[in-house]
Amino acid sequence: MDEIMPLGQNLTIGEVIPMRDVVRISVEVADGLRRSMSRNGIQQLADFVNGMAFAGILLQKNYRPEDGPVSFVDTFRKNVSSYTKMMLRPEYDESRREMMVHRIGVADMSPTEMLVTAGLSMQETISTIAEEYGLSAQDVMELVTIVIALAIAASTPEEKLDIVVSGMSEGITEKTKVWDQLIPSDDEMLGEDDEDY
Repeated sequence: MDEIMPLGQNLTIGEVIPMRDVVRISVEVADGLRRSMSRNGIQQLADFVNGMAFAGILLQKNYRPEDGPVSFVDTFRKNVSSYTKMMLRPEYDESRREMMVHRIGVADMSPTEMLVTAGLSMQETISTIAEEYGLSAQDVMELVTIVIALAIAASTPEEKLDIVVSGMSEGITEKTKVWDQLIPSDDEMLGEDDEDY
């Protein structure tokens, strides 16, 4: 991921990142996170996708709340189909292969532990990179959606794409409803600006 850092360092405050760069950053983040999660015991693509969706909810609550309300689920439902089709283009062949590389290993975490471990780690990594590039909260919702779209494109035969995208949209909507109720924002956990101290 080091090769993507110089772009962010050249931005001025308030400069908008073009969508093509958000897509490029998203794909490189996806490649790096997939390798990192695999090395840390999260080998299955389904666990990776669940972790990314969990990170989407965490980022929705905690990344640049001053940007105003954003919705991971709304962004996902609106854009996942078009992003999945985009990720089928030849220029993303290598990234699709990276998503599907099977690494041998035994999971020593429960599904819940994998979800939380992946989600928190992904949130931290994405927040750091997003800040480096000056991405808005909405850009980050797009980034998370693109990463999941890449995983869908990598693992789904083209003739089943519409059914899988529809099922994934429903599944993520249902899961995130539950997660959203269980996860406090950083401000809710820590108190806004520690006013009571």
